[in-house]
Amino acid sequence: MQTHFSEYIPLALLIAFAAFLAYVIWRGNYKIGAYIVQLAAAFFLSSVGGFGLYILSSVMVTTWVLTGSTTFLMLNAVVMQSIGATLGFVIVKRYGTSVSQVKPFEIALSLVLGVIGAYVGFVLFKDATFAADFVTNANSVAGAYFGAVLMGNSPLIVGGLARVLRNQEP
Repeated sequence: MQTHFSEYIPLALLIAFAAFLAYVIWRGNYKIGAYIVQLAAAFFLSSVGGFGLYILSSVMVTTWVLTGSTTFLMLNAVVMQSIGATLGFVIVKRYGTSVSQVKPFEIALSLVLGVIGAYVGFVLFKDATFAADFVTNANSVAGAYFGAVLMGNSPLIVGGLARVLRNQEP
């Protein structure tokens, strides 16, 4: 079966439109541009932190202490993804917003929401079939990631939107 390049034209047009829209928002006088950049940075840092911690703790702790423990690996996915989401939230809230300070309550709220989101995502994605079928529990780890990133950064999402609507974000 040979694919023709014309099959990719709709995808290319969608990407071009998204890039144009991002450019207009970024260069325009819309306050939403700063908000979008903040959320993108938070999601990126949460992803890097969560998967970095998950891989490091899975490789180091599981191979040395808890060899072959699938229960630990699954608990590890939930905890490390939520810690990574909290790290992303704290870094962006501290260095990327006009507030420039993070209260301990906000850190605890982000961590608790991240754990709840990671667990819910872990359970919901357990029976999904879109991840690698040959990797055991890959769907659950992906669900823990999505849940932790969305719920762990929800204080930034809600607070940032409120600051944008009140014209407090640059």
